[in-house]
Amino acid sequence: MIAARSRKAKARLQPRQAAGVLLPQRFAIRAGFPAVLAVLAYLLMLVSAAGTLGGAQLMRWHEALFDRLVIELMPTGEDSRRTAAALAARLRAMPGVKAAAIVDETQLRRLAAPWLGEAGGEDIPLPHLIEVTVQDRNARKRLEEAIADWPERPVLFAPDAAIAGLAARIRLAIAVGIGAGVLMLGATVLLVIFAVQAEFASHLDTLSLARALGADDAVILGAFAHRFADLAGRGAFVALGLFMVTAVAFSRTAGQGWAEQLPRPWGWLALAAPVVTALLLVATVRVVAWASARAALGRLA
Repeated sequence: MIAARSRKAKARLQPRQAAGVLLPQRFAIRAGFPAVLAVLAYLLMLVSAAGTLGGAQLMRWHEALFDRLVIELMPTGEDSRRTAAALAARLRAMPGVKAAAIVDETQLRRLAAPWLGEAGGEDIPLPHLIEVTVQDRNARKRLEEAIADWPERPVLFAPDAAIAGLAARIRLAIAVGIGAGVLMLGATVLLVIFAVQAEFASHLDTLSLARALGADDAVILGAFAHRFADLAGRGAFVALGLFMVTAVAFSRTAGQGWAEQLPRPWGWLALAAPVVTALLLVATVRVVAWASARAALGRLA
């Protein structure tokens, strides 16, 4: 009699113990998984938006500066201004040159005043600067080769060379961001695999019974994929909200509206990047959940 009562007590206790293990596990999946995924998605959105914004800024600089050149001609005497005018006319006659204009001396002295100070009077000779606009890179290369042999010994400056170091740093930062994004995406895949395995283990008896009753594996896999895609969508939605708050806070800190800080014409991609990241993340979670559940069903068979 005592043994029978003991067995009944153990039988009643086992479901409670199982529930005590499974309930925290299910809570971790339903609440913890979207929370962790929201953090990863938020970081991915920041990386994608920053990379897109940096790339758009590089394109803007390239389009604004690649066709601009400045030619410096040192003053050699009273007729140096006529020499500069003749040089500008010769430049305008070259194929591929759209414009060549001498920088006004008054404007040049005003720009140089912070460096010249009180000594920046009319008695200090300043070089003649000629702004040249070329059509393409080939015209720029021909111009560089042509002026090397001119007797006036003009010196060529490329404005884009002044930002070459900054552009290289931005490209390096974009590359590092891509690497960090790949690592975070890999962490997301591992998170989904572990979560699917835990969810599968918590429903092992139910799944075994369903398969024994003839349930189709495709239905089971679809249910797992849909469930985790839904959880991922919740996390991505929260991440989008956090990203928008961050973007607004950043624009207010900079003292400009967010629209004014986007480089044109490709700056809108920085806003589209987080949305694309969220959709890509949800799709990745769905595919990984389906594949992981399929592998678990294969082991169950």
